[in-house]
Amino acid sequence: MRIQLLVLNEGPMKGKAVKLPVREFLIGRDPACHLRPNSGLVAPRHCMVRVFGPSVSVEDLGGAAGTRVNGERIRGQVELRVGDRIGVGPLLFEVSVEKPPPARQIVEPTDEEAAAMLLDDGDAEAACQAPGDSKASQ
Repeated sequence: MRIQLLVLNEGPMKGKAVKLPVREFLIGRDPACHLRPNSGLVAPRHCMVRVFGPSVSVEDLGGAAGTRVNGERIRGQVELRVGDRIGVGPLLFEVSVEKPPPARQIVEPTDEEAAAMLLDDGDAEAACQAPGDSKASQ
């Protein structure tokens, strides 16, 4: 399971997926943060999104503007579910699961199709005819 945050704010970034490549994803203006919004309403170390197996949580790190989950300001760490909305200063994200690419469907050929693939067209036609039934014997 790969968690991502979808940007919900209006503008050119709307709908962009922010992938969480590490288990502890730090959001803030500090250069050590993974996502660094350019807003004075975002604290240097604003919040941390943690992904451990199937569990996803967000922890507010004490910024003045706080961190919101589904519109409610949180204190400490809160468990998240797919579809929850995280507010970080003026930014709004939706928790999403990155969908893997569709698996290629493998179709097993029939015995006749497999034989035809192994032989060229002329050989396949001759191999499928009964003895004495060839065009050459006429």
